[in-house]
Amino acid sequence: MLRPRNNLEDELGLDSDFIESCSAVPPTDTDLTATDTELSATDTDFYTTDTDFNATDTEFSDTETVLSATDTPTVKALSLLSVTDDGNRGSGTRRLTDDYPPAYTDFFGSSMSCIYKKGTVWEVRKGPEAQPLIREARPVYNAEKVESWRSVGQAIWKYIDTLEIKWTFINPFAYANAGEAVPFCSFVVVIGVKHLTVSFGRAVEVATTVEKMLTNAGFAEAEVAIVEGEKKYHVSRGPQLLSFDPLLDDVPELRKPFTSTPGLPIAPLKFPYYTGTGSLFYRFGGDDKRVALLTCAHVVRPPEYPNDGKTITDASQPREEIISPGTGAYENALKALKADVDIQNQSIEIWDGALVRLGDPDPNEPARVSQKRIEHLSLVDSAKERIKQVIALYNAVQDRADPSKRAIGFVLHCEPIEASSGPHGFTKDWALIELYDDMIDWDTFRGNKVYVGMSLLHAVLFGLFSTFLFHSWEDHGLPIQRDHVASVC
Repeated sequence: MLRPRNNLEDELGLDSDFIESCSAVPPTDTDLTATDTELSATDTDFYTTDTDFNATDTEFSDTETVLSATDTPTVKALSLLSVTDDGNRGSGTRRLTDDYPPAYTDFFGSSMSCIYKKGTVWEVRKGPEAQPLIREARPVYNAEKVESWRSVGQAIWKYIDTLEIKWTFINPFAYANAGEAVPFCSFVVVIGVKHLTVSFGRAVEVATTVEKMLTNAGFAEAEVAIVEGEKKYHVSRGPQLLSFDPLLDDVPELRKPFTSTPGLPIAPLKFPYYTGTGSLFYRFGGDDKRVALLTCAHVVRPPEYPNDGKTITDASQPREEIISPGTGAYENALKALKADVDIQNQSIEIWDGALVRLGDPDPNEPARVSQKRIEHLSLVDSAKERIKQVIALYNAVQDRADPSKRAIGFVLHCEPIEASSGPHGFTKDWALIELYDDMIDWDTFRGNKVYVGMSLLHAVLFGLFSTFLFHSWEDHGLPIQRDHVASVC
């Protein structure tokens, strides 16, 4: 039973204007759609140069307007989500849904808000308590149209650059509802822009022009969406680099190539057989927690690239990704795992033969026979346990054959290779790789510690007599935690 409004004001001590705004409701004869649900899922961007195109293009109808359940006076009064026609923040109450009602439902399940999409009207659930459909981006492929997409893709970003729009990504996607195998949209070009930098009118202009470019290039069925979203640089991000503790981890000498330990094997994603190593980790100064890896310029930009250097200063610049390990190092590491299992099996055969010669235990046998039997049984058990450890490691890394799954970062800066003008005349040959934050387990990251090895020969060569060798620059004042690795001034 509803109580008189003045009783609510007196009982709760609330301002009458506040009560008035909270009590206001949309017209009862209007369909309500819960379009303003907070987006909490992590946005994953995909990049592919290949596309599959089947959908029939239908232009979005401006007359098909659905009122959001959140468009009450209270919510509107707090909303500052839109921009003016000149790209600046709105003066008060405009929302993205004022101009484009499906702004929050088109890409629900990601952190992207849609300013405008030109194409078909995507299905939404209706009703005051309806839950939005979760959208899933899917890769697309059509070998016959690969080259056409590459050329039109370049034309699109060049056009957007002429408008001085701060775009963050241009991605060809298919989209499906979560749990459904068949995409409801077979091809949509999603153009990301910085938050609050593009007005609805400008978004319509860009989408219309891009649609014409796609049609002229043979993609008449393509849809175009202009969304607010930040760039996630990698497509199909693979598993993290493995943690590394030679005291606790099994078979550390075989595990090392798959870790972030300095000296990690790296290669350009475009040319994965050009391998090199990464040396020191550096953290950016101040509050910037990004971490970069130092390496050589000729490693990240082999002879196929022009010797003109490279520096990333803007999110819209194309990335040259770096993988670890490179293809050669990865294949050799897998071969080493298989070879180790073969060696252990061969050793077990030899030790089993020795056990046969030693015979079954006999209370009257010489003590040295009993001791040798114990030693050989121990060797067999140790070899079997090592085989289990190696197989477990192999199973953990064998699914990374696709080089893109081993991308750890991108070239942030690459110096042109040339002789230095300094007194020593050393060659300028260095580069910094900015690491993807989610590709390293920072809780177990050991910083600038160098794994030397476990052999006695290494111990003698370095003057370190221990079961395992783990030489740390930390001992000489260089800290190892992520927040304290060497800083870039």
